Amino acid sequence: MLFMADFWERFAFYGIRWALVLYIVAQFHGGDAGGKGAANLTYGSFLALVYAGALFGSYIADRIPGYQRSILVGAVLMAAGLFAMAIPNQDMFKLGLATIIVGNGLFKPNISTLVGKLYRLSDPRRDSGFTIFYMSINIGALIAPVLTQLLAQKVFGSDAMPDYKIVFITAGVGMLISLFWFAIGRRALNGIGAPAPHATSRWRIVQVALGALLTIPVVYFLLAVGAGKLQVVLTLLFIGPLSNLAGLDNNIPFWTLFMVYVIQSVGELCLSPIGLSMVTKLAPTRLVGLGMGGLVPVDRHRQQPVGHLRQPRQRRQRLVGRLGAVGLHLRLLVAAGRRRAAVSERAVDQQADARRQIKAGDAGPASPFSSRGPR
Repeated sequence: MLFMADFWERFAFYGIRWALVLYIVAQFHGGDAGGKGAANLTYGSFLALVYAGALFGSYIADRIPGYQRSILVGAVLMAAGLFAMAIPNQDMFKLGLATIIVGNGLFKPNISTLVGKLYRLSDPRRDSGFTIFYMSINIGALIAPVLTQLLAQKVFGSDAMPDYKIVFITAGVGMLISLFWFAIGRRALNGIGAPAPHATSRWRIVQVALGALLTIPVVYFLLAVGAGKLQVVLTLLFIGPLSNLAGLDNNIPFWTLFMVYVIQSVGELCLSPIGLSMVTKLAPTRLVGLGMGGLVPVDRHRQQPVGHLRQPRQRRQRLVGRLGAVGLHLRLLVAAGRRRAAVSERAVDQQADARRQIKAGDAGPASPFSSRGPR
């Protein structure tokens, strides 16, 4: 059930990504190539805020509504945002992006957390479960761009004039399938990810929904501000020393692009499935969602379109954002690992003391002066 719910959510997310820059240029800049710069920066802002939203959404799920309810609210918001993007108005388009960002933050990290909660901490099937679940991301990301492009260029439009609105509508339908699939199938979870008995009030869902609706205008404002100013904020967190690869024509060498994709793909294939499993093992019980939210930015760095790499500022922003996310996630893992190691060390010491006491009791007092004489 979780596999298919995540598959359709990834279908919706990756189904629109290839078309965002092209749609902005065609719809809001009249097809003028000079609009590519602004479109690329809007796209970069969208991704940067998606990464940040995962951290906040997972933290909220840990504290207030529970994982199942967070996923449902996030799915509703994402579907609404996708359909809003199909309206040919720039303000509605950015409002749709903002709604998707908030909804994605509530959905994506928390459904991965649910997978970890299906298994006991020592269950050897946990890693295999995450590997199977991880395939939903890859399959959805593979099918969605191909299908939505065929619909936009071959069925409802042409190669010269693709119908990009059908891309957003198709993605919205996919998100609705994910919503209903999870809403109906979550009974099979047997209460896993449900709120605690003292937190089952519907008012908590209303609180999260109202908070999300109030957050959307803030995200919209950040999108309107633009990636240039967002870059300043990200640069305060981390400075990328590799940001000067662009030549005089503002293009990066092809070999750097090729090697980035090779390194990212190999690293991501090694990290993602086992990394998801390790987060659920190492993170403190009350902050599993937050730990998963820290891994999401690392997991999502792949499959970036080539076009927006032509913008030096955009490349610096994304590089800084990724490195900052990696650094934050490593800090979470280190802190959680130290805590777990300390707990394990105390447990080992207690077990050793207990064994020594048992042995001493079996052996009897070593002398008349022993403190453990028979009663």
